[in-house]
Amino acid sequence: MSENERIEFRQKLRAGLKRSRYKLIREKALRNENIVEGNYDGGTVEISARKLLKELYNEEIADYKTEY
Repeated sequence: MSENERIEFRQKLRAGLKRSRYKLIREKALRNENIVEGNYDGGTVEISARKLLKELYNEEIADYKTEY
């Protein structure tokens, strides 16, 4: 595998991981769930998926309430 092929492969891999992370956060936000992520201290942090979606992608999920 040439160096250019390696670079292209890494770029595609990163793009796929970004897309997958977005989809995961959005799905969890739609269900009003939390995400557990690792922090730089080696521990974990639990954060609202809706909050994370807003912070990372500036996207909000509206609460829909059905009135009868």
